[in-house]
Amino acid sequence: MGLYTLDEHGFYGKKFVPVHNKYPNKVMIAFTGRDGSFKFASRLAEYYSGIGITCVAVCYWNISGLPLEMINVPIDSIEQAALQLQKEGYEKIGVCGISKGGELALLSGSLISEITSVIAQLFNSFNQLYKSYLQGIGHEKFVLTISCCISLASISWFVLLTRKYGLAGVYMGLIFNYGIYAVVYWAKLKYKVVKVSITCKV
Repeated sequence: MGLYTLDEHGFYGKKFVPVHNKYPNKVMIAFTGRDGSFKFASRLAEYYSGIGITCVAVCYWNISGLPLEMINVPIDSIEQAALQLQKEGYEKIGVCGISKGGELALLSGSLISEITSVIAQLFNSFNQLYKSYLQGIGHEKFVLTISCCISLASISWFVLLTRKYGLAGVYMGLIFNYGIYAVVYWAKLKYKVVKVSITCKV
């Protein structure tokens, strides 16, 4: 286990090296999202270490010397971690981010050439949108059931379309999701108009 500091390495992190290293030339960089929990990132890195992969838990915000709020968070910490690990001799460097960290993982993978693979564990954002709008309509009683059904349908369509049409399937899945989103938004808008109309009459 090795510790990386902002002053010496340009990022804050902790390396977890497995007892039986199955992939000596590969390493993962792990981080979480809005929770800003380095402890959780360390547990994630510990998990990778447990299955034979060296992993570095990185904290990119919410500590001294780094942004204290998740606003305009730079990817410098991830870049410095990747550069440091490359100096140490690792040939394949992957990143794993959860929630907002998943978005950072995708961004890092597209901008940092040293990163060769990305695992982005994103929550279903469409499900959150649907849930929000269904709550706005006033059907809290059915929110969980309806949003879960919509979530299952959207994920199923994504998987089926992507497997059949590849990248084009991803776009088709997005169009499908936005179509449902538009219907739910229209329902919310209609509900608000009706509610205002009734209030005015009273």
